[in-house]
Amino acid sequence: PDATLPTLQSALRRHDYHIFHFVGHGDFDEVNGQGHIVFTDSAGHANLLPGDVLAQLLHNERSLRLAMLNACEGSQTTTANPFGGVAQLLVQQGVPAVIAMRQPISDEAAIAFSHEFYAALADGYSVDAAVTEGRVAIATRMGNGEWGTPQLMMHAADGMLWQVAATANGPVIDGAAISADLN
Repeated sequence: PDATLPTLQSALRRHDYHIFHFVGHGDFDEVNGQGHIVFTDSAGHANLLPGDVLAQLLHNERSLRLAMLNACEGSQTTTANPFGGVAQLLVQQGVPAVIAMRQPISDEAAIAFSHEFYAALADGYSVDAAVTEGRVAIATRMGNGEWGTPQLMMHAADGMLWQVAATANGPVIDGAAISADLN
């Protein structure tokens, strides 16, 4: 109902989620070497949420396998603080895989990327191969350099974050690693 931190915390308490997909604004404060995503406060005003606060919130979400930060500069860092970006902080706190944007990205590119990324995951691709599919979509449909904006960081042993089993009714996500079982 609203994009506040307490609302997110409450939602995380009530259900197990495999993917946290944030669509919104982000920025990186070069002076402080810290990344933010923009939530709202209780009055509906912009509230810059530091990456370490989001990382604390998502840290204990054991079912969470992937965070997609569809926001500008979600993986931006500085040489003085290479772990100051929101994505880097999430990986440090145990999120197995994080996709974030290195720089500003257009809505059109973000939509193309997300569509093909999730389609590839549903087709049984590993997360890294699905990122490639999303980047190819941007490159072939937009013809500009935005294809390099999405960045994947992960500490998972491989890019297989879920087990997908094919059934008569379609794919079913089962467990913790994505591969198609067509038997």
